[in-house]
Amino acid sequence: VFDRAGFDETLHVNLGSALALARGFRHRQSNSGGGAIVFIASIAGFIGQPGNVVYAASKAGLMSATRGLAMELLRDSIRVNCIAPALIDSEMADRSRAGMTQEQFDHMVAQHPMGLGKPEDVANAVAFLIADTARWITGETLLVDGGYLAR
Repeated sequence: VFDRAGFDETLHVNLGSALALARGFRHRQSNSGGGAIVFIASIAGFIGQPGNVVYAASKAGLMSATRGLAMELLRDSIRVNCIAPALIDSEMADRSRAGMTQEQFDHMVAQHPMGLGKPEDVANAVAFLIADTARWITGETLLVDGGYLAR
């Protein structure tokens, strides 16, 4: 069942806020030049899951927006990239766990060959993408998924 309010909120939080952030960053950086933006998407944007359609669509939209913004902001020397993590040991994982049986959660964890990610795994990927070590990378989505999509 389509829930318009849930759809609007999800798209606003996951996509609209990212576009607003990019606009604000560009205006702020236009005087000083350069910089890097890294959005956080999800592997959900790559896979189909029942009951997760709107969230997945918002994250896939964010990955697409990353590519478009990378080309738009290139003239201002601003690189734009995205990270798509799998399940991270976090509050979001705890909320997922609360809505399923232990067997279901264990099955979900088993889909991650390297186990659940940690917040610092995502933070390290962000640090790489904003640093000069990634100076020639823009418009990309980096999977941080512990092998989830490789299986």
